[in-house]
Amino acid sequence: CLEWANRVAVLLKFVDQQYYVNFMANSHKLNLDLSYYAIKPAFEIMKSQVQMAIEELRLRVEMEAGLEAQTFFPDGHQLDIQKRVAAIIRRATTSLWIYDRYMDEKIVEEVAEVPANEIRFLTESPKQLFHQRLAALKQQCHGKQIEARNCGLAHDRFFIVDGQEVWTLGASYNKAGSKATVLTKITSEDERLKIIHEFEKWWGNAKRI
Repeated sequence: CLEWANRVAVLLKFVDQQYYVNFMANSHKLNLDLSYYAIKPAFEIMKSQVQMAIEELRLRVEMEAGLEAQTFFPDGHQLDIQKRVAAIIRRATTSLWIYDRYMDEKIVEEVAEVPANEIRFLTESPKQLFHQRLAALKQQCHGKQIEARNCGLAHDRFFIVDGQEVWTLGASYNKAGSKATVLTKITSEDERLKIIHEFEKWWGNAKRI
């Protein structure tokens, strides 16, 4: 069992660091001289981390293949939509621009895993915890250009990846899934450029938070 755990752990580390940490925190129990019932809870946690990693890999493959440019999420699918958005924004290698009028700390925490060096947040009157997470993100990623500005000029939410790829979401990231919503990739060249242009205009006129 321990040999199996060590092999799986290596794979989990490539998918997500947190899966790896959770998995390893329980793996040492497999090497103890305990009954099946004693180690079962630890094994169940390890199994859940593997299952979540498999699901995340599936989503990544779909995204890389350009599949599901439009996805409907029924109510009660908070985790599914958050993981899908996470898969999208983690594709950003140079820049990531996010507009969400009701943005909170959750999206800031997710952005910590994004490779892009330029991160722009447009939101309106965020709460104190947003400011705290933003300050922590800047400290942790001190080599990146991370800035937030105040703007509430749009209803939908926009994710612009590397100044090229545009996604729109009907609900705020922090509430997405509590009610039915749609995540859509803007495939029309004209519409995509309009949104990018509007974001740049909003950004230029917005005050720094």
